[in-house]
Amino acid sequence: MQSFNIRTAKFWDNPPDTGSWPIGAKITSIEFTGFSMRVDFDRREGPNRWPDVVPPGWVGGLQYTLGICRNIAGEWHCSAVVQFWNGRSLDDTAPASRFWREWWYDSARWGPLASVRPEEGETMGVFVASGDLRQRFFTQNTCPRVCEISNVALVPFTTGYAKYEY
Repeated sequence: MQSFNIRTAKFWDNPPDTGSWPIGAKITSIEFTGFSMRVDFDRREGPNRWPDVVPPGWVGGLQYTLGICRNIAGEWHCSAVVQFWNGRSLDDTAPASRFWREWWYDSARWGPLASVRPEEGETMGVFVASGDLRQRFFTQNTCPRVCEISNVALVPFTTGYAKYEY
């Protein structure tokens, strides 16, 4: 398995210091269904859930952003792009076979994540972060509310079915 250090990963189109935010949540399961990637974590629901934040230009609240890290040419690249609000289905991630074009469709914003297609079996890191990270460039010092991330769960990428429980 590949070694991974979120503090040295390059974050694209997210706050630049995301990798140094405190880990405040734990991934509890990841399921590739063939039509989505369901990711659950311990602060998604319940009394200790991450609070909703209303990003600039939004009408309603956003709770967290789902992201992936990939090792491309020997360097880890990460970006959280799928925005979730309270009640949004965990299936709303796109099929894994289309991640690289639906998640990272612009190489100016997402660098090599947009230009290098994930390979079946490739190790990738899955994480969530509180609030809205997409096209946000604040730092932890200027964070609009809670700035936390989850642990990063390393899993093999698949366009088929797989389930991991933690």
